[in-house]
Amino acid sequence: MVRLVKLGQEKIKRATKITESMGSFVEKILLAKPMVDFMLQNVPQAAPAAVPWAGVCMALDMLCKPAKANKANLDGVKYVTAQMEWYCALTDHILDETKIISQGAPIARILSRLREKTIVLYRKLLLFLMQSVSSYHSHQGLVFIENAAGLEDWSASLSSIKDTESDLKASIEHFIMVQDRDALQTISSRANDTMQILGSLEQTVTSYISYQKNKDRSEADRSLLKKLCVVDTPEDMEEIEDRKDKLLPAASDWILGMPEFKAFVGELVGEPQDATSQSQPSCRLLWIKGHAGTGKTMLLIRIVRELTARSASLSPSVCHFFFQYTNNSLNNSMAALRSLVWMLLLQQPKLLSHLQKKNDNTEINFESRNGFFVLRNIFKSMLQDPGLQPVYFIVDALDECNSHAFPAFDDIIYDSLVITDKVKWLVAGRPTWTLKGHAKSLVELDTQTLKEPVQAYIAHQLAQLKDMDGYTDEIIKDLSAEVNSRADNTYLWVCTGLPLWAV
Repeated sequence: MVRLVKLGQEKIKRATKITESMGSFVEKILLAKPMVDFMLQNVPQAAPAAVPWAGVCMALDMLCKPAKANKANLDGVKYVTAQMEWYCALTDHILDETKIISQGAPIARILSRLREKTIVLYRKLLLFLMQSVSSYHSHQGLVFIENAAGLEDWSASLSSIKDTESDLKASIEHFIMVQDRDALQTISSRANDTMQILGSLEQTVTSYISYQKNKDRSEADRSLLKKLCVVDTPEDMEEIEDRKDKLLPAASDWILGMPEFKAFVGELVGEPQDATSQSQPSCRLLWIKGHAGTGKTMLLIRIVRELTARSASLSPSVCHFFFQYTNNSLNNSMAALRSLVWMLLLQQPKLLSHLQKKNDNTEINFESRNGFFVLRNIFKSMLQDPGLQPVYFIVDALDECNSHAFPAFDDIIYDSLVITDKVKWLVAGRPTWTLKGHAKSLVELDTQTLKEPVQAYIAHQLAQLKDMDGYTDEIIKDLSAEVNSRADNTYLWVCTGLPLWAV
């Protein structure tokens, strides 16, 4: 088609030159039209020439039209030819189904509509070129007369092509947007798959680390650890939770958002910094203080779960102990120290050498009269080891430690913070107990702090009554108001009084 157009343009080259020359001459004459019009309107002697002048202007306008039509045609041919080449290359790429990312129904419908609009544009482009070729091969005198009469409007045809082209461009942009969206969904899906693989990999690495730790321990080491162990502290924590009540997120998660807690977990040596805690001062001893029934134990269980849930290869070790006054084996400083050291050695077995060294010289008897002082010195030696990794020590219910044994345990906390900056302590107890002159951060569990957590716990407990006979929504509502007023924002009365009310 392009070849035919060029041949046609070559054929009418002479006629085109004549038409353009005539058009240029007429346009120069028409430049004087405003001045002649002014003279005819304002000079009385020139009035008789007005009618002939109008006829001349009409004739000049008709003579000018062929040149304008010819120019519009030539401009249109150049534009259409260029666009034909562009859209041929573009549609070969866009409409090629082998290059479509998604083969879903939405893409198929858009693709079908895109084809239809492309065909419409092709028709108009080809029609313009065919009409141009036809005019080139027609008698140029007739073409001149048709153009003078305005029978062939090349400008309008070109405008129609551009409108159709704009519509097609909008459709192509929409198509590309849908393709991009599908591509992003595919990438997102692959990212999720990768995250699952990485999660499995992390679990594998954690398991491997645990395996290596176990592998490195000799039979003598395992025997020493068994002798050191007082209680399996993770299982002991599970038993405490079962005895008290299941951990309720609405009543315990609030502690994780406290500025004091964020400062506590954010600046331990070797631990990734928490951006939200950078504005908080350094905190290596966090004391959660509250009267009986304020939920201290459950808060510490929640914190232990939070810290131990982090990646084992990146986060500090977590060692915890829960004093229990009614259990003679768990209400003294020796039991606490043995349990904390036992957990530390399970997580950092390289520190076992300090225990082995002492045991090789003299077999350690943890039950002996001086067993506490021997273990305390071994613990200090571990803290001075350059290979010590960061560690959290978490201890609950300091007030349930025997009063005569507590000062010795308080000394352990104080000394450890002086020896190394790789340890942090989180302790909980009643306000009647104080700690040796440590710089500490305090979270005090008062009625204002516990208002919303206790209300959430009451709502959870009362929700369990809905399935029981006789408890209508109105009764539960009245019961909630009464329990909240009597509880005084503590858990103690809720745990003891609510079961009696629910009978």
